[in-house]
Order: sequence, then structure tokens, then C-alpha cells
Amino acid sequence: MYLKDYSNFNTVREMDENVQQHIKRVEGKITKVTLNVLYAIAGHSLQFVGAAHLKAETIAEEIKASTKSVYRAVKQLVEFEIISKENKVKLNGIKGANIYSILPCVPSNVPSRMSHREESEKPCER
Repeated sequence: MYLKDYSNFNTVREMDENVQQHIKRVEGKITKVTLNVLYAIAGHSLQFVGAAHLKAETIAEEIKASTKSVYRAVKQLVEFEIISKENKVKLNGIKGANIYSILPCVPSNVPSRMSHREESEKPCER
């Protein structure tokens, strides 16, 4: 049930549409491996739509790539704000599987993090 907190979509169709919008937005900017990693994460994000608890090794085996390639791809997906990644550590302190969350696609004309603040023509009077 913990993955429910990381789910950003109500239906698989909604998630798939957002994934396709992300792909169009970054077309030509991501590698084939990065695209395959995104598809692998989406494929494991069906029960809690858009959220998956996966090891990089699991993704690497699935897409037949090296673990290093998966790490690079995940970094790129995070940088392009396609997914978020939360590192998990086991109780014994050993690194565990990460939680990946597919993010909703924000149109390019909408600022994703901060809106621009316009400066006032006249300073405030005290």
C-alpha cells in the first residue's frame, strides 16, 4: 500500500498518455536505453498506477542493458522531470530498491517549478 502515496494517475490509460506526452516533449534528447528504462518502469507501475519499487538490476536484466546504463538513464529521466526517484535503504543500512514515480507531463508553456514574478514599477511605500 505504501506505493499508493507515489501514484500520480487514476488509470493506466492516463499514465500511458502522460508517458507519450513526455516522449514527444523530449524527442531526440534521450537515448533508446533511456526510453526502454521509462517503458520498463511504466510496465511495473500498473497496480499503483505510475509508481514502482524496482532495483536497477531488475530493469537492466529486463531491457538487456548494463546497470550503469540504467543509472544514467534514470538520471536523465529525473533531469527531464519525467520521473522522480526515491532512494530506499533497508533496515540493515544496505541500499534497497528505489521507488520510481512517473510524473504528470506539464505542457512546455507552463512553468514546472516556479512561476515568474514580475517586478513592480513602483516600490512599496511604508
